[in-house]
Amino acid sequence: MPEEIVYCSVKSVIEWLKANEIDPIDVPADSSLTIDEDPVQGFRIIRYTALLRNELGHIVIDKVTGQPAVCGRSARLLVEPNGDVQIKGPRQRHRPDDGDLENVAAAVTAAQQALQSARRDLSVAIHAARHAGRSVQHIAACTGLDPFTVRNILAVTPARAPERPSDLPR
Repeated sequence: MPEEIVYCSVKSVIEWLKANEIDPIDVPADSSLTIDEDPVQGFRIIRYTALLRNELGHIVIDKVTGQPAVCGRSARLLVEPNGDVQIKGPRQRHRPDDGDLENVAAAVTAAQQALQSARRDLSVAIHAARHAGRSVQHIAACTGLDPFTVRNILAVTPARAPERPSDLPR
């Protein structure tokens, strides 16, 4: 369960964002900040909403709403929040023991299947965005991926979703 950052001192939050290599100028005041576990890498990450910028560094304006465009981002948690930055949510995490082996193995299998599905969805969404005329840099900014990774994804035809659960790789 993610831990939500509660804004109590803007100055403290700004200092904490900088300590975690996040430019506070790109984080809107109404952005939700959470600390979560990265299911793939296993380390803790900060999830936040960031202003979308173009290749020149200017804020992109959403043509539909007329408001600054935003996209979800994440960064590795380098510095834990200090006492001036309040956190809602559980700070203690359960460490499984050997009695939890089957449950943990099942959770890993479910996470792998969810990851494969998410990767397929991401690939399809990236291809659709490119087909709609979005630039590689725009797609990279919205997904949090670097342009090289986006180009690699675009170089491969997106996989079709399996029609039955039995079609999933084991």
